[in-house]
Amino acid sequence: GIILLALIALVSYLVTRSVVRPVEQAALAAQTLSAGKLDERLVERGDDVLAQLARSFNKMAASLQQQIQQLDSLSKMQQRFVADVSHELRTPLTTIKLAGEVIFGNREKLDPALSRSAELMQNQIERFESLLADLLEISRYDARAVVA
Repeated sequence: GIILLALIALVSYLVTRSVVRPVEQAALAAQTLSAGKLDERLVERGDDVLAQLARSFNKMAASLQQQIQQLDSLSKMQQRFVADVSHELRTPLTTIKLAGEVIFGNREKLDPALSRSAELMQNQIERFESLLADLLEISRYDARAVVA
């Protein structure tokens, strides 16, 4: 009787352990993955439900890792584009601004409609310059964020 009871207890312990341990490992792997360690994977053994869980987890982790890498790549590409566009717009803006300042400075010599156009042009040049400065600042901020 006691030997049978001990045998049942041992079998129960081993069966419980064979189920609980993989679930604990899956929980730990999920926590590790959620902390940002995207290369975390589970060991796949057999064809039972726990092995299917491990395979599904690993597929999900690989997909998540790939999507994050793609987003990171797109983000870097966007940052380069914004930086390049900002830089390339600066040169023509400087030329336009200088020409606009000459026209604006001589607006009192123009007829009223042209004088008003010179004022509007000057305001829009200043607005564009402000927008470009904001774009450059965003580009610099993004560059610092990538480095950090």
